[in-house]
Amino acid sequence: MLQANEEDFTTNQPHSVLSDPGLFAEWTIPWSCYTKTTVGSRVDWAQTYARAADYRPNADRALPDVTGFNLKQNDLLLAGYATGEVELTPEWSLRAGLGYAERTPDLLNRYADGVFVTVLQDGFSRIAGFPTLQKERATQCDVSAVADYGWINARASYFYSWINDYNTYVSFAFDPTGAQVLLAQNTDLATLNGFEWNVDYEVDDITTLFVSMMYVEGFDRAIDRPLPQIYPLQSRAGLRWEDPSDDNIWGLEWGFRFVARQNRVGFLRNDLNDASSSTVVESVTPGFVTSYLRGYYNLSERLHLVGGIDNLFDRNYLEHLDRRLQGPPVTPNGVTAVLSPGFTAYAGLEWEI
Repeated sequence: MLQANEEDFTTNQPHSVLSDPGLFAEWTIPWSCYTKTTVGSRVDWAQTYARAADYRPNADRALPDVTGFNLKQNDLLLAGYATGEVELTPEWSLRAGLGYAERTPDLLNRYADGVFVTVLQDGFSRIAGFPTLQKERATQCDVSAVADYGWINARASYFYSWINDYNTYVSFAFDPTGAQVLLAQNTDLATLNGFEWNVDYEVDDITTLFVSMMYVEGFDRAIDRPLPQIYPLQSRAGLRWEDPSDDNIWGLEWGFRFVARQNRVGFLRNDLNDASSSTVVESVTPGFVTSYLRGYYNLSERLHLVGGIDNLFDRNYLEHLDRRLQGPPVTPNGVTAVLSPGFTAYAGLEWEI
C-alpha cells in the first residue's frame, strides 16, 4: 500500500494567508411615507502573504520570477453606496443606486506557482500568480422597478459597472494541445452590464406560474474584446405548487431552463508588452433547453425532506463554461467536449438546529 505525506504532494499553491478586518455603517433617511434614501460605507484593511520557501526553484512558470517581489501586500479597501427608493403607487416602486467598491486579489491570482485550475473552457490551464497584482476598483449604477399586486409580482433591474484594474490573465500557449499558462494581470478598464426580470402569477391558492430572464455582458476595454467566463442569456419558466395552509407542509416545482447560444466568446491578452494584443480562449456554445422537478415535505418544524430530478428528459447539452479538451480529432474540430450530466435524481434530509 502506498503511503504519502505532506512532502509527497503539492498543489503548487504556496502557503498563503488573507486577513481582512473591516468596519461597515449604513444610514436610512425616510424623507416621507413613500420616499427614502439609504447610504452606506465600508472600510477594510486587507493583507495577503505567501511563504517564499514554498516556491519551486526551477518552476517553468512562463513569467517573471517572484524573486525581488514583496510577498506581503497591504490594501486599503474603500466602499460606499447611495440608493433612493420611491413608491409611485401602492403597487409600483422605483429604485436607483450608485456605488463604489474595491476588492483585493485572491490568493490564487497573487501567489499561484503554476496551479492547474480550469478557469477557462480549456481544461489544461495553469495559473501563475503575480504578487503585486493591484486591487480592483468598481463603480456601478443600477435601476430597478418592482410591482406587487398580491396575485402578480414582477421585478426588472439593470446595472452597468466600470472596473478599473480588473483582475484578468495574459495567456501563453506552451504546447500543441492548447494547454496554457495564465499569468494574472490587471487590465486598465473592464465593463460589465446586464439585466434581469421575473414575474410570478398566482393562478389560485396552490398554483403559481413563474418566468424569469437574466443576461450579463462583459468587455475588456484595453483589448476591445469580450471578457471570458461570461454566461449567455438564460431564462426559466414553470409552475410551482405549495401547501396553501399556514404550516406550508409541502411544495413542488416543475420548470424549464432555456439557455441561448453563446456567440460572444472570450479573449485574453497574449503579450505582456502589448496591452492591445489578444487571443481567443473560448469557443461558441449552442443553446439548449432542460427541464427539472424539485420539491420538499416538512416532516416537522425542523426536519425537511427534499428531492428532485435534474435534466428530467435526459438531454445532451453543454454549458458554456464546461470543459473542452484539445487533442486528437475525436470531433470534426479536434475538440472533445465534456457534456453536462444526464438524468439525475437526488434526495436528502435537512435538519435545522
